Amino acid sequence: MKSQFLLSYIDGGEAESWKEFYINTNVRQADESYKWPKTKDLIKNLQANFMKEDEVEESLRKLETMKQGNQIAEEVVNEFQILKVQAKIDDSPLSVQMFQWVLNPSLAMKILTNIDKSNTLKDTKTAMNAIDKYGWFSKAIQYDQIYRDA
Repeated sequence: MKSQFLLSYIDGGEAESWKEFYINTNVRQADESYKWPKTKDLIKNLQANFMKEDEVEESLRKLETMKQGNQIAEEVVNEFQILKVQAKIDDSPLSVQMFQWVLNPSLAMKILTNIDKSNTLKDTKTAMNAIDKYGWFSKAIQYDQIYRDA
């Protein structure tokens, strides 16, 4: 009965579409009777269908508004990497551009005008595991540290 009560509060939008599908596929039986799930099973199903999307959307929103400000670059890199994984964003050129927007403009410009311009977030390595080219993360940390030390 609790499941029925909980489902009665789901009203409107994507959630209502999910509720109708859930009832038609999991609750309504072939003989047109209803077999209501246990409350804990319903809650697990709700979490499986909605919590992960919320995490992705929330991470994307945080990435859109994230700015370095007074944070050291190492903190920004760590936070950006966590949000990028949660938002399910790969290491594409778009993610490099997103990281550029996060950095303070002067730091981003310093990296952009570097002779050894990189188009990756992480360092690229040779077959011998030596660093071939430094990525945005390494350069941001390096240049930020030089600026703060000076």
